[in-house]
Amino acid sequence: MSLVGRGVVIKIKKRDGYILPAVILFIIFSVAMGMALLELGVIENKQAMRRGDREKAFYLAEAGIEKAIAMLRVGPDHPFLHDYDESNPYPLGSGEIILEYDPTENTITSTGRFGPEHNEVEEKIKIYFSMSGAGTLFPYGIYGSYMIDLRGNVNVYGYDSRDGSVHDSFVGSISEIKLTGNARIYGDAGVSPSGTISGIDGVMGTPHYDLEPLVLDPVEVPSLPNTSQGILGGHRIDGNYNFSVGGNSDATIFSGDYKFNDFSLSGSADLEIDGNVRLHVEGDFEMKGNNLLALSSGSSLELYLSGGMTIGGNARINPTGNPTDVGIYSDSDKPISLAGNSPTNAGIYAPDADVTFSGNTPLRGNVITNGCVRADGNITIYQDVALSQVALPGTPDEGRDSISIDRWTKPSWSSHFESAAPD
Repeated sequence: MSLVGRGVVIKIKKRDGYILPAVILFIIFSVAMGMALLELGVIENKQAMRRGDREKAFYLAEAGIEKAIAMLRVGPDHPFLHDYDESNPYPLGSGEIILEYDPTENTITSTGRFGPEHNEVEEKIKIYFSMSGAGTLFPYGIYGSYMIDLRGNVNVYGYDSRDGSVHDSFVGSISEIKLTGNARIYGDAGVSPSGTISGIDGVMGTPHYDLEPLVLDPVEVPSLPNTSQGILGGHRIDGNYNFSVGGNSDATIFSGDYKFNDFSLSGSADLEIDGNVRLHVEGDFEMKGNNLLALSSGSSLELYLSGGMTIGGNARINPTGNPTDVGIYSDSDKPISLAGNSPTNAGIYAPDADVTFSGNTPLRGNVITNGCVRADGNITIYQDVALSQVALPGTPDEGRDSISIDRWTKPSWSSHFESAAPD
């Protein structure tokens, strides 16, 4: 078709159906864009809600740590530290907390959970802590800063003397842990980053290479009197205050403070501690026969050594009592030797002395020294986790007000991530 007017010719072509498809395409594109934006908004909203749930789960985990520390100050047996596991979480608001308390390694792991059951999120925080006050002389089962040397059929276990429950043990050294023969550690072993563990197959738990040195405070020996008062039975105290019980004699030391030069039990002599006794031996402490040093019910013994200690034969120290009742403290560099068939239930704290076990000597308790701990023979050592939580006779008992977080991890960030604890 053409139009003619005033010398202008205009031709118009037919374009039937062109506009309608364009409109339809535009509508389809607009709807698709709208749906995409809507879907993006929904996804973003879900992600924001999930981020919010994760933050809430993290705050729950943080709240669990704070409450656990508060309850630890009340006491390590507080139900909050033990009752709220995976099968019985602690409810808090719309979420819940799962708590794992390990008194052997002084760790608390708190897991916070939040969100609907079918889409629940969780966050974990794990802290490594230390405490001042009760029990802090014995944080590990066996600690020999210079070396731990376990040979033959030596086995190290962990248990709790308060209830008999089984725990993992912990053996630590800054320099070296050596396991030879059939020696076994039924728990973890730790050395410093520059330390070594040989015979690692004997470590039934986890080897650690990040152990921090223990700072061992020197033993402060109290000023005790030379006295023969408060002692009954077949004992002898000479002019130099050397104490001895021999033959088939029995003697009893009652509550009080005592200081002697040398201290000796021989033959089949028995000695009973009746009450709360503090005893300082300036010379050598020896039990070499078929001797028994026992505690009556409710009694305790603080034994301070300024010389060496030799236990042999069939001598026994507190063999049926709790390790928490006897504290052995050495301010000397002279060795402590337990040999023969000499069961001993005690905590041994000797910053400058080497401690050796031989024969068939079982120990229930802990050993802490900057020197060497050596064991060779058919020896079983039961680390008592109670010693890291309750005060032995003679240890500071300042409560648990001073709990410091040494380091913490947030496992879901990275299994290897660690951050220094905030001041």
